[in-house]
Amino acid sequence: MKNTYIENRIPSGKCNPYLVYAATLAAGIDGIVNKIKCPPPNDPAAPDLPSSLAAALDALKEDDVMVSALSQQFVDWFIQLKMEKEIKPLQEAPNDEKRFQMELEMYA
Repeated sequence: MKNTYIENRIPSGKCNPYLVYAATLAAGIDGIVNKIKCPPPNDPAAPDLPSSLAAALDALKEDDVMVSALSQQFVDWFIQLKMEKEIKPLQEAPNDEKRFQMELEMYA
């Protein structure tokens, strides 16, 4: 194809590269198979991305393409892990200062 440009911005080194590549490939294959066109840059009609880990996990749970590619069993396990090891401990932090310190330890 002439004039084709593909850009793949892989997230930070703290991510699981196998999971990122699997999800990226699944999304790419879905786009090719279903002939999904990219929206124009800064399209106000484009759906908003999740703004929290909890919202992202909810979106993952509802994403048939990702669930099919990764398996229902894996998605259920992944969501449970993130809820128990990240979301719940941060919600139980006694104050913002402690929550911030916990976030630094988890993600820095």
